[in-house]
Amino acid sequence: MLRRIARCALCLLLLASATALAAEPIPEPIAIRFDQWTPQDGLTLSITVPGDSDGVTSFSNKTCCGIADARVFVRDVKVRSSGHPLAVADTGTGWTVHHPLGATLTVTYRLPPSGPLRIDSGTQGQFQPLVDPRTFHLIGTTALVLPTGRAGSDPVMVEIDATRVASHGRFVSSFGAGNSLHDIRTTRANVASALYLGGALELTTRESDGETVAVAYTGMQPSPHQAELTGDAFKIIEAERRFFGDAQPWYLVSVRGAERNHSNINLGGGMGMTNAFAMFAASDLDASNPEHREQFRWVIAHEYFHQWNGRQLQVASLPGSEDDDASVYWFSEGVTDFYATRLLTRAGLLSPGAALETLNRKLLRYATNSKRNISARDAGPLFWTDAEAEQIPYLRGYLVAWYAELAAARQSEGRRGLDDAMKALVKRAKAEPTLRVDNAFLADYLSQGLAAEAAGGLHRFIIDGGEVPLSTDSFRPCLAGAMEKQEAATPVLQFAFAGPDTTCFQH
Repeated sequence: MLRRIARCALCLLLLASATALAAEPIPEPIAIRFDQWTPQDGLTLSITVPGDSDGVTSFSNKTCCGIADARVFVRDVKVRSSGHPLAVADTGTGWTVHHPLGATLTVTYRLPPSGPLRIDSGTQGQFQPLVDPRTFHLIGTTALVLPTGRAGSDPVMVEIDATRVASHGRFVSSFGAGNSLHDIRTTRANVASALYLGGALELTTRESDGETVAVAYTGMQPSPHQAELTGDAFKIIEAERRFFGDAQPWYLVSVRGAERNHSNINLGGGMGMTNAFAMFAASDLDASNPEHREQFRWVIAHEYFHQWNGRQLQVASLPGSEDDDASVYWFSEGVTDFYATRLLTRAGLLSPGAALETLNRKLLRYATNSKRNISARDAGPLFWTDAEAEQIPYLRGYLVAWYAELAAARQSEGRRGLDDAMKALVKRAKAEPTLRVDNAFLADYLSQGLAAEAAGGLHRFIIDGGEVPLSTDSFRPCLAGAMEKQEAATPVLQFAFAGPDTTCFQH
């Protein structure tokens, strides 16, 4: 009897193991090949994938970032199966083919020369596929023509072949350095939101404890101070990883240089992606210029923090959604602004005085913004189309972070603050990949443990907007507040050090 029970237990164990193996989804293969690159025609790519099981597969490159229709960047779409061409129907939103069941499909297309980039020309210029005679700079969202109707969370196994267009040291991507990469296990969403760079690039890598950070420069003028910018990037990434107690085997920082329409614009912003972010900079950015270097540090700190707040912890109304809810950008953008300043200060790359200037500048810009009274819901649709409304999430989220930080510190007599809530929420998102956070969730979450009056004020500011719920004594005893006119028609709340000790303000 005991032997029979043991056998049954073994059978159950084997059955459970087999069930677990069967439940593990098999990654589908994706092969991305860069076929040809010429000054006249641009860049030709081929992407090979399994066709849909019903014999009808649709392809598209996704639009994003205020771009109305990303299909304008794509030319000459062709699809083959087993070497045979298939009829391709343009559906107005993508391309569809009928094919034999179980077929493997190769879609080939061309990304034409993009013309010169101006870093301050808006998202259309920055996030389109950038293809010129010396470099190509591709954000997968707009540059890759991929099957639609498949979940972004689906596992895939990726191969990348750029040997036809770039020598070994002249191609790098979100998945590593080198022009031929194999067996990259990731997700569909990560492939689409990855960065792919080739051509005349300068690449510096730093390896430590199995982690590699790379900084790639394209389109930048030679500078003896470039190594200083690279060193700043490494320090900031180390500080933010330490904050979350997290690490990544590979991370790529891309600095794309170009001309500008306005001489006072040194950096045109950036975009966080899979294991990477792209920064757009004036080609003559100079680390020996304190203003240039401070702006460079700021963009790095902001964009890298998006790896946790924006990518791992995503803002959306539906669980598992891959589409951001712009009405929650106050959290993914504004709270990220708060932490960019905080972690730069902690890393010794921003002085307490400069951090205080940031606080006062945010207060002034918010108080003088005509859209400050719009709600979170109304701010979302205006983000990509209205210059003043675009700034509201950054400003309001930054000030929400300060209000939540100060309220939590008062309630706990200094034992906890926003850091605890932020780390706990990111940790939860890591354990629950389908977790998405919206305005109601975040208002409740950040209000937990606060007195009723403080919780109510925080909730109203997040949801309804309006005036800043800070007062002249919010930062006492370190800072003294006062209502000052400055450049505004009405007095604006501003702060100064209450005494000679400036180290009391660590942001």
